[in-house]
Amino acid sequence: MPPVLPKAYRFTDKYDNTTQVMYLQHSLSMRESADIVGLTIKYRPKNFSELIGQVQIKKVLESSIKNGRVPQQILFSGGSGLGKTTIARVYASMILCHAPIAERAEMAPCNECVSCQEIFSTTSSHPDLVEFDAASNGGKDEIREIAQRAMLSPVIGSKKIYIIDEAHGLSNPGGQAFLKLLEEPPKHVIFMLCTTDPEKMLKTNRGRCIEFRLKNPTNFELLNNLRAIADGEKITLTEEVLKLVIEASDIDLGVRGTVATLGKIINSSLTDSTTKAEAEVILGLPPKEEVLKFIRQIKAREKASVYKQLELLVESYGVALVKKVLIDVIKEEIFREGIKENDYLLLWYKTLLESENTRLGLEYFATLCMIENNIKDFNSSKVTESKASSSKVKDQSTPLERIKREITISPALVELLNKCEVDLAEGKLKVRAPLDIAPLIAKYYQELKDIAIKLGLEAEFLKG
Repeated sequence: MPPVLPKAYRFTDKYDNTTQVMYLQHSLSMRESADIVGLTIKYRPKNFSELIGQVQIKKVLESSIKNGRVPQQILFSGGSGLGKTTIARVYASMILCHAPIAERAEMAPCNECVSCQEIFSTTSSHPDLVEFDAASNGGKDEIREIAQRAMLSPVIGSKKIYIIDEAHGLSNPGGQAFLKLLEEPPKHVIFMLCTTDPEKMLKTNRGRCIEFRLKNPTNFELLNNLRAIADGEKITLTEEVLKLVIEASDIDLGVRGTVATLGKIINSSLTDSTTKAEAEVILGLPPKEEVLKFIRQIKAREKASVYKQLELLVESYGVALVKKVLIDVIKEEIFREGIKENDYLLLWYKTLLESENTRLGLEYFATLCMIENNIKDFNSSKVTESKASSSKVKDQSTPLERIKREITISPALVELLNKCEVDLAEGKLKVRAPLDIAPLIAKYYQELKDIAIKLGLEAEFLKG
Protein backbone atom coordinates (compact mmCIF):
# COMPACT_ATOMS: atom_id res chain seq x y z
CA MET A 1 0.00 0.00 0.00
CA PRO A 2 1.20 3.56 -0.61
CA PRO A 3 2.51 5.51 2.41
CA VAL A 4 0.32 8.05 4.18
CA LEU A 5 1.63 11.54 3.47
CA PRO A 6 0.35 14.83 4.86
CA LYS A 7 -1.51 16.73 2.12
CA ALA A 8 0.29 19.90 3.20
CA TYR A 9 3.27 20.50 5.47
CA ARG A 10 4.59 23.93 6.54
CA PHE A 11 8.35 24.15 7.06
CA THR A 12 9.37 26.79 9.59
CA ASP A 13 12.59 28.07 11.13
CA LYS A 14 11.03 27.98 14.61
CA TYR A 15 11.83 24.27 14.98
CA ASP A 16 15.08 22.52 14.20
CA ASN A 17 15.30 20.61 10.91
CA THR A 18 15.89 17.30 12.68
CA THR A 19 12.49 17.48 14.40
CA GLN A 20 10.67 18.33 11.18
CA VAL A 21 12.43 15.64 9.12
CA MET A 22 11.67 13.09 11.88
CA TYR A 23 7.92 13.74 11.50
CA LEU A 24 8.12 13.41 7.71
CA GLN A 25 10.06 10.15 7.95
CA HIS A 26 7.46 8.84 10.35
CA SER A 27 4.68 9.74 7.89
CA LEU A 28 6.57 7.93 5.11
CA SER A 29 6.94 4.81 7.22
CA MET A 30 3.21 4.57 7.96
CA ARG A 31 0.90 2.44 5.81
CA GLU A 32 -2.76 2.87 5.10
CA SER A 33 -5.03 0.94 7.41
CA ALA A 34 -8.67 1.07 8.41
CA ASP A 35 -7.58 2.19 11.90
CA ILE A 36 -5.91 5.39 10.73
CA VAL A 37 -7.17 6.65 7.40
CA GLY A 38 -10.50 8.43 7.03
CA LEU A 39 -11.46 9.29 10.61
CA THR A 40 -14.43 11.36 9.42
CA ILE A 41 -15.77 8.26 7.65
CA LYS A 42 -14.77 5.74 10.28
CA TYR A 43 -16.43 7.70 13.11
CA ARG A 44 -19.44 8.92 11.14
CA PRO A 45 -22.47 8.54 13.48
CA LYS A 46 -24.77 5.58 12.86
CA ASN A 47 -27.41 6.66 15.36
CA PHE A 48 -28.52 9.84 17.09
CA SER A 49 -26.64 9.09 20.32
CA GLU A 50 -23.37 9.37 18.38
CA LEU A 51 -24.38 12.63 16.67
CA ILE A 52 -22.76 15.73 18.21
CA GLY A 53 -25.27 18.25 19.60
CA GLN A 54 -28.62 18.97 17.86
CA VAL A 55 -30.57 17.67 20.91
CA GLN A 56 -33.91 19.28 20.07
CA ILE A 57 -33.82 18.22 16.40
CA LYS A 58 -33.12 14.62 17.39
CA LYS A 59 -36.04 14.60 19.82
CA VAL A 60 -38.47 15.86 17.16
CA LEU A 61 -37.29 13.34 14.57
CA GLU A 62 -37.44 10.44 17.06
CA SER A 63 -41.00 11.42 18.02
CA SER A 64 -42.06 11.56 14.36
CA ILE A 65 -41.09 7.90 13.89
CA LYS A 66 -42.64 6.83 17.19
CA ASN A 67 -45.92 8.56 16.29
CA GLY A 68 -45.87 7.41 12.68
CA ARG A 69 -45.92 10.99 11.35
CA VAL A 70 -42.78 11.19 9.24
CA PRO A 71 -42.89 14.32 7.02
CA GLN A 72 -42.29 13.85 3.30
CA GLN A 73 -40.44 17.14 2.78
CA ILE A 74 -37.57 17.97 5.17
CA LEU A 75 -34.85 20.61 4.93
CA PHE A 76 -31.67 20.43 7.04
CA SER A 77 -29.75 23.73 6.97
CA GLY A 78 -26.58 24.91 8.69
CA GLY A 79 -22.85 25.42 8.26
CA SER A 80 -20.41 22.95 6.73
CA GLY A 81 -19.37 19.97 8.82
CA LEU A 82 -22.27 20.12 11.30
CA GLY A 83 -23.74 16.80 10.12
CA LYS A 84 -26.65 17.71 7.83
CA THR A 85 -26.13 14.77 5.47
CA THR A 86 -25.24 12.51 8.38
CA ILE A 87 -28.41 13.30 10.31
CA ALA A 88 -30.42 12.75 7.10
CA ARG A 89 -28.76 9.37 6.55
CA VAL A 90 -29.32 8.28 10.17
CA TYR A 91 -32.95 9.41 10.04
CA ALA A 92 -33.37 7.49 6.78
CA SER A 93 -31.94 4.37 8.43
CA MET A 94 -34.41 4.77 11.31
CA ILE A 95 -37.27 4.92 8.80
CA LEU A 96 -36.05 2.02 6.64
CA CYS A 97 -34.86 -0.25 9.50
CA HIS A 98 -36.69 -3.61 9.54
CA ALA A 99 -36.60 -3.98 13.34
CA PRO A 100 -39.95 -3.37 15.07
CA ILE A 101 -40.16 0.09 16.64
CA ALA A 102 -41.15 -1.38 20.01
CA GLU A 103 -37.84 -3.30 20.15
CA ARG A 104 -35.62 -0.32 19.39
CA ALA A 105 -33.79 1.73 22.00
CA GLU A 106 -34.66 5.43 21.55
CA MET A 107 -35.93 4.75 18.03
CA ALA A 108 -32.35 3.99 16.92
CA PRO A 109 -31.77 1.76 13.87
CA CYS A 110 -30.74 -1.80 14.74
CA ASN A 111 -27.64 -1.63 12.46
CA GLU A 112 -28.03 -5.39 11.95
CA CYS A 113 -30.82 -5.87 9.41
CA VAL A 114 -30.20 -5.92 5.65
CA SER A 115 -31.48 -2.36 5.28
CA CYS A 116 -29.16 -0.89 7.95
CA GLN A 117 -26.14 -2.79 6.62
CA GLU A 118 -26.77 -1.50 3.08
CA ILE A 119 -27.15 2.11 4.24
CA PHE A 120 -23.86 2.22 6.16
CA SER A 121 -21.91 0.00 3.79
CA THR A 122 -18.93 1.55 1.98
CA THR A 123 -19.01 -1.00 -0.84
CA SER A 124 -22.70 -1.07 -1.81
CA SER A 125 -25.77 1.17 -1.82
CA HIS A 126 -29.31 0.80 -0.52
CA PRO A 127 -31.82 0.40 -3.38
CA ASP A 128 -34.38 2.62 -1.63
CA LEU A 129 -32.00 5.37 -0.52
CA VAL A 130 -30.72 7.74 -3.22
CA GLU A 131 -28.16 10.46 -2.42
CA PHE A 132 -28.07 13.23 -4.98
CA ASP A 133 -25.67 16.20 -5.27
CA ALA A 134 -27.66 19.17 -6.58
CA ALA A 135 -24.53 21.31 -6.98
CA SER A 136 -23.32 19.18 -9.91
CA ASN A 137 -26.59 17.56 -11.02
CA GLY A 138 -29.19 20.22 -10.42
CA GLY A 139 -30.46 20.73 -13.96
CA LYS A 140 -33.99 20.27 -15.28
CA ASP A 141 -33.17 16.96 -17.01
CA GLU A 142 -31.71 15.42 -13.85
CA ILE A 143 -34.78 16.42 -11.84
CA ARG A 144 -37.10 14.91 -14.44
CA GLU A 145 -35.16 11.65 -14.19
CA ILE A 146 -35.60 11.67 -10.40
CA ALA A 147 -39.33 12.28 -10.85
CA GLN A 148 -39.61 9.22 -13.09
CA ARG A 149 -37.65 7.00 -10.69
CA ALA A 150 -39.66 8.26 -7.71
CA MET A 151 -42.81 6.74 -9.18
CA LEU A 152 -41.31 3.24 -8.81
CA SER A 153 -42.20 1.28 -5.69
CA PRO A 154 -39.58 0.64 -2.96
CA VAL A 155 -37.47 -2.50 -3.40
CA ILE A 156 -36.86 -3.83 0.14
CA GLY A 157 -38.67 -1.33 2.36
CA SER A 158 -41.88 0.63 2.68
CA LYS A 159 -40.37 3.99 1.67
CA LYS A 160 -38.09 5.40 -0.99
CA ILE A 161 -35.92 8.23 0.35
CA TYR A 162 -34.01 10.90 -1.59
CA ILE A 163 -31.25 12.86 0.17
CA ILE A 164 -30.49 15.95 -1.92
CA ASP A 165 -27.21 17.50 -0.83
CA GLU A 166 -26.31 21.13 -1.57
CA ALA A 167 -29.97 21.79 -2.37
CA HIS A 168 -29.24 25.47 -3.02
CA GLY A 169 -27.28 24.30 -6.08
CA LEU A 170 -30.44 23.46 -8.01
CA SER A 171 -30.60 25.59 -11.13
CA ASN A 172 -33.63 27.82 -11.59
CA PRO A 173 -35.16 25.48 -14.24
CA GLY A 174 -34.24 22.49 -12.07
CA GLY A 175 -35.84 24.09 -9.02
CA GLN A 176 -38.98 24.87 -10.97
CA ALA A 177 -39.16 21.27 -12.25
CA PHE A 178 -38.64 20.00 -8.69
CA LEU A 179 -41.45 22.15 -7.25
CA LYS A 180 -44.35 19.98 -8.42
CA LEU A 181 -42.64 16.79 -7.23
CA LEU A 182 -41.84 18.34 -3.85
CA GLU A 183 -45.33 19.73 -3.47
CA GLU A 184 -47.13 16.45 -4.20
CA PRO A 185 -44.69 13.55 -3.78
CA PRO A 186 -45.89 9.93 -4.11
CA LYS A 187 -46.98 8.54 -0.74
CA HIS A 188 -43.97 6.20 -0.56
CA VAL A 189 -41.39 8.95 -1.23
CA ILE A 190 -39.58 11.16 1.31
CA PHE A 191 -37.32 14.05 0.31
CA MET A 192 -34.55 15.22 2.66
CA LEU A 193 -32.81 18.37 1.43
CA CYS A 194 -29.49 19.55 2.90
CA THR A 195 -28.02 23.02 2.36
CA THR A 196 -25.46 25.42 3.78
CA ASP A 197 -27.27 28.40 2.23
CA PRO A 198 -31.07 28.11 2.37
CA GLU A 199 -31.45 31.74 1.28
CA LYS A 200 -30.27 30.77 -2.21
CA MET A 201 -33.03 28.20 -2.63
CA LEU A 202 -36.25 29.00 -4.46
CA LYS A 203 -38.66 30.29 -1.82
CA THR A 204 -41.40 28.08 -3.24
CA ASN A 205 -39.25 24.95 -2.70
CA ARG A 206 -38.05 26.01 0.74
CA GLY A 207 -41.58 26.88 1.78
CA ARG A 208 -42.79 23.32 1.08
CA CYS A 209 -40.33 21.84 3.61
CA ILE A 210 -40.19 21.49 7.36
CA GLU A 211 -36.85 23.16 8.09
CA PHE A 212 -34.41 22.12 10.82
CA ARG A 213 -31.52 24.52 11.45
CA LEU A 214 -28.43 22.79 12.84
CA LYS A 215 -26.50 24.74 15.48
CA ASN A 216 -22.76 24.89 16.06
CA PRO A 217 -21.69 22.46 18.80
CA THR A 218 -20.16 23.75 22.02
CA ASN A 219 -16.45 23.34 22.74
CA PHE A 220 -17.42 20.88 25.48
CA GLU A 221 -19.23 18.68 22.94
CA LEU A 222 -16.33 18.90 20.48
CA LEU A 223 -13.88 18.03 23.24
CA ASN A 224 -15.82 14.91 24.25
CA ASN A 225 -16.06 13.80 20.62
CA LEU A 226 -12.31 14.19 20.03
CA ARG A 227 -11.53 12.38 23.29
CA ALA A 228 -13.72 9.45 22.23
CA ILE A 229 -11.99 9.22 18.84
CA ALA A 230 -8.52 9.42 20.41
CA ASP A 231 -9.47 6.62 22.80
CA GLY A 232 -10.79 4.59 19.87
CA GLU A 233 -7.48 5.04 18.06
CA LYS A 234 -5.57 4.08 21.24
CA ILE A 235 -3.61 7.33 21.39
CA THR A 236 -3.20 9.34 24.60
CA LEU A 237 -3.88 13.06 24.20
CA THR A 238 -4.17 15.51 27.09
CA GLU A 239 -7.08 17.92 27.32
CA GLU A 240 -4.58 20.69 26.51
CA VAL A 241 -3.76 19.03 23.17
CA LEU A 242 -7.43 18.40 22.37
CA LYS A 243 -8.23 22.06 23.03
CA LEU A 244 -5.36 22.97 20.72
CA VAL A 245 -6.96 20.81 18.01
CA ILE A 246 -10.22 22.76 18.35
CA GLU A 247 -8.39 26.11 18.27
CA ALA A 248 -6.41 25.09 15.17
CA SER A 249 -9.50 23.92 13.27
CA ASP A 250 -11.39 26.10 10.83
CA ILE A 251 -14.54 27.17 12.69
CA ASP A 252 -16.47 27.14 9.40
CA LEU A 253 -15.88 23.37 9.01
CA GLY A 254 -17.73 22.41 12.17
CA VAL A 255 -17.35 18.94 13.72
CA ARG A 256 -15.81 17.51 10.57
CA GLY A 257 -13.08 20.15 10.68
CA THR A 258 -11.99 19.22 14.21
CA VAL A 259 -11.95 15.49 13.36
CA ALA A 260 -9.85 16.18 10.25
CA THR A 261 -7.39 18.23 12.34
CA LEU A 262 -7.19 15.43 14.90
CA GLY A 263 -6.38 13.10 12.02
CA LYS A 264 -3.22 15.12 11.31
CA ILE A 265 -1.97 14.45 14.83
CA ILE A 266 -2.90 10.76 14.82
CA ASN A 267 -1.29 10.23 11.39
CA SER A 268 1.91 11.96 12.48
CA SER A 269 2.26 10.81 16.09
CA LEU A 270 5.61 9.19 16.78
CA THR A 271 4.29 7.31 19.83
CA ASP A 272 0.98 6.43 21.44
CA SER A 273 0.91 9.88 23.06
CA THR A 274 1.52 13.40 21.78
CA THR A 275 2.63 16.42 23.81
CA LYS A 276 1.43 19.95 23.21
CA ALA A 277 4.81 20.97 21.77
CA GLU A 278 4.69 18.07 19.30
CA ALA A 279 1.10 18.95 18.37
CA GLU A 280 2.16 22.54 17.62
CA VAL A 281 4.84 21.23 15.24
CA ILE A 282 2.38 18.90 13.48
CA LEU A 283 -0.35 21.54 13.15
CA GLY A 284 2.05 24.33 12.21
CA LEU A 285 0.85 26.60 15.02
CA PRO A 286 2.87 29.52 16.39
CA PRO A 287 4.29 28.49 19.79
CA LYS A 288 2.60 30.52 22.53
CA GLU A 289 6.04 31.36 23.95
CA GLU A 290 6.94 33.19 20.73
CA VAL A 291 3.70 35.17 20.83
CA LEU A 292 4.25 36.03 24.50
CA LYS A 293 7.72 37.23 23.57
CA PHE A 294 6.14 39.53 20.96
CA ILE A 295 3.73 40.93 23.58
CA ARG A 296 6.58 41.52 26.07
CA GLN A 297 8.47 43.45 23.41
CA ILE A 298 5.40 45.64 22.79
CA LYS A 299 5.09 46.37 26.52
CA ALA A 300 8.78 47.28 26.70
CA ARG A 301 8.43 49.38 23.50
CA GLU A 302 11.39 47.62 21.87
CA LYS A 303 10.38 48.98 18.48
CA ALA A 304 12.96 47.26 16.27
CA SER A 305 12.51 43.90 18.02
CA VAL A 306 8.70 44.13 17.80
CA TYR A 307 8.63 44.48 14.01
CA LYS A 308 11.35 41.87 13.53
CA GLN A 309 9.51 39.34 15.72
CA LEU A 310 6.24 40.07 13.92
CA GLU A 311 7.91 39.50 10.56
CA LEU A 312 9.29 36.13 11.72
CA LEU A 313 5.90 35.02 13.04
CA VAL A 314 4.01 36.03 9.90
CA GLU A 315 6.59 34.51 7.55
CA SER A 316 6.55 31.22 9.46
CA TYR A 317 2.86 30.81 10.24
CA GLY A 318 0.79 33.28 8.24
CA VAL A 319 -1.32 36.23 9.38
CA ALA A 320 -4.47 34.25 10.25
CA LEU A 321 -2.81 31.85 12.72
CA VAL A 322 -0.66 34.56 14.33
CA LYS A 323 -3.71 36.78 14.86
CA LYS A 324 -5.72 33.85 16.24
CA VAL A 325 -3.06 32.97 18.83
CA LEU A 326 -2.60 36.65 19.72
CA ILE A 327 -6.32 36.99 20.42
CA ASP A 328 -6.30 33.85 22.58
CA VAL A 329 -3.23 34.96 24.57
CA ILE A 330 -4.57 38.46 25.26
CA LYS A 331 -7.98 37.03 26.19
CA GLU A 332 -6.29 34.66 28.67
CA GLU A 333 -4.45 37.61 30.27
CA ILE A 334 -7.72 39.54 30.60
CA PHE A 335 -9.39 36.56 32.32
CA ARG A 336 -6.38 36.08 34.60
CA GLU A 337 -6.00 39.74 35.64
CA GLY A 338 -9.68 40.70 35.62
CA ILE A 339 -11.18 43.95 34.32
CA LYS A 340 -9.47 47.08 35.63
CA GLU A 341 -10.14 50.78 35.20
CA ASN A 342 -8.60 52.08 31.95
CA ASP A 343 -7.44 48.54 31.22
CA TYR A 344 -4.92 48.63 28.36
CA LEU A 345 -5.49 44.91 27.66
CA LEU A 346 -9.12 45.60 26.70
CA LEU A 347 -7.89 48.32 24.36
CA TRP A 348 -5.39 45.90 22.82
CA TYR A 349 -8.08 43.26 22.40
CA LYS A 350 -10.46 45.74 20.73
CA THR A 351 -7.69 47.02 18.44
CA LEU A 352 -6.74 43.49 17.40
CA LEU A 353 -10.33 42.51 16.62
CA GLU A 354 -10.79 45.63 14.49
CA SER A 355 -7.46 45.38 12.64
CA GLU A 356 -7.31 44.06 9.08
CA ASN A 357 -6.35 40.43 8.48
CA THR A 358 -3.10 41.46 6.82
CA ARG A 359 0.51 42.02 7.88
CA LEU A 360 -0.13 45.78 7.83
CA GLY A 361 -3.12 45.18 10.11
CA LEU A 362 -0.90 43.43 12.67
CA GLU A 363 1.74 46.18 12.35
CA TYR A 364 -1.00 48.75 13.02
CA PHE A 365 -2.00 46.78 16.11
CA ALA A 366 1.58 46.64 17.43
CA THR A 367 2.22 50.33 16.71
CA LEU A 368 -0.97 51.54 18.40
CA CYS A 369 -0.34 49.31 21.44
CA MET A 370 3.14 50.78 21.90
CA ILE A 371 1.69 54.31 21.69
CA GLU A 372 -1.14 53.53 24.14
CA ASN A 373 1.29 51.79 26.48
CA ASN A 374 3.38 54.97 26.43
CA ILE A 375 0.33 57.07 27.36
CA LYS A 376 -0.48 54.65 30.18
CA ASP A 377 3.04 54.93 31.61
CA PHE A 378 2.87 58.74 31.24
CA ASN A 379 -0.33 58.82 33.28
CA SER A 380 1.18 56.56 35.94
CA SER A 381 4.22 58.81 36.26
CA LYS A 382 1.98 61.89 36.55
CA VAL A 383 0.03 60.27 39.38
CA THR A 384 3.27 59.32 41.14
CA GLU A 385 4.69 62.83 40.76
CA SER A 386 1.44 64.35 42.00
CA LYS A 387 1.42 62.17 45.12
CA ALA A 388 5.09 62.91 45.81
CA SER A 389 4.64 66.64 45.51
CA SER A 390 1.47 66.68 47.62
CA SER A 391 3.30 64.94 50.43
CA LYS A 392 5.72 67.88 50.60
CA VAL A 393 3.74 70.98 49.67
CA LYS A 394 0.07 70.89 48.80
CA ASP A 395 -0.52 72.24 45.29
CA GLN A 396 -2.80 75.28 45.69
CA SER A 397 -3.19 75.91 41.96
CA THR A 398 -6.58 75.46 40.29
CA PRO A 399 -7.25 72.55 37.91
CA LEU A 400 -7.21 74.97 34.96
CA GLU A 401 -3.81 76.33 36.00
CA ARG A 402 -2.45 72.79 36.31
CA ILE A 403 -3.77 71.98 32.83
CA LYS A 404 -2.18 75.15 31.37
CA ARG A 405 1.18 74.05 32.78
CA GLU A 406 0.98 70.81 30.76
CA ILE A 407 -0.95 71.80 27.63
CA THR A 408 -1.04 74.88 25.41
CA ILE A 409 -4.63 76.22 25.29
CA SER A 410 -5.99 78.95 23.04
CA PRO A 411 -6.65 82.25 24.89
CA ALA A 412 -10.33 82.28 23.80
CA LEU A 413 -10.90 78.85 25.36
CA VAL A 414 -9.06 79.88 28.55
CA GLU A 415 -11.39 82.87 28.87
CA LEU A 416 -14.44 80.62 28.61
CA LEU A 417 -13.05 77.97 30.99
CA ASN A 418 -12.51 80.67 33.62
CA LYS A 419 -16.30 81.01 33.67
CA CYS A 420 -16.82 77.24 34.08
CA GLU A 421 -16.18 74.68 36.81
CA VAL A 422 -13.11 72.65 35.81
CA ASP A 423 -12.13 69.59 37.79
CA LEU A 424 -9.53 66.80 37.48
CA ALA A 425 -10.74 63.78 39.39
CA GLU A 426 -11.28 60.03 38.94
CA GLY A 427 -9.25 59.97 35.75
CA LYS A 428 -11.52 62.55 34.07
CA LEU A 429 -11.38 66.13 32.84
CA LYS A 430 -14.76 67.49 33.97
CA VAL A 431 -16.07 70.79 32.61
CA ARG A 432 -19.42 72.16 33.90
CA ALA A 433 -20.55 75.19 31.86
CA PRO A 434 -23.31 77.61 32.83
CA LEU A 435 -26.34 77.56 30.53
CA ASP A 436 -25.34 80.82 28.80
CA ILE A 437 -21.75 79.67 28.28
CA ALA A 438 -22.54 76.10 27.14
CA PRO A 439 -23.33 77.03 23.48
CA LEU A 440 -20.02 78.92 23.27
CA ILE A 441 -17.97 76.16 24.89
CA ALA A 442 -19.50 73.62 22.48
CA LYS A 443 -17.51 75.21 19.64
CA TYR A 444 -14.33 74.06 21.41
CA TYR A 445 -15.60 70.50 22.01
CA GLN A 446 -12.90 68.84 19.89
CA GLU A 447 -10.10 70.91 21.41
CA LEU A 448 -11.24 69.92 24.90
CA LYS A 449 -11.29 66.24 23.88
CA ASP A 450 -7.75 66.59 22.49
CA ILE A 451 -6.62 68.17 25.77
CA ALA A 452 -8.10 65.27 27.73
CA ILE A 453 -6.40 62.71 25.46
CA LYS A 454 -3.03 64.45 25.85
CA LEU A 455 -3.47 64.27 29.61
CA GLY A 456 -4.47 60.62 29.37
CA LEU A 457 -7.91 61.37 30.79
CA GLU A 458 -11.53 60.92 29.76
CA ALA A 459 -13.53 64.07 28.92
CA GLU A 460 -16.86 64.80 30.58
CA PHE A 461 -18.98 67.89 29.74
CA LEU A 462 -21.94 69.09 31.80
CA LYS A 463 -24.41 72.00 31.56
CA GLY A 464 -25.91 74.12 34.33
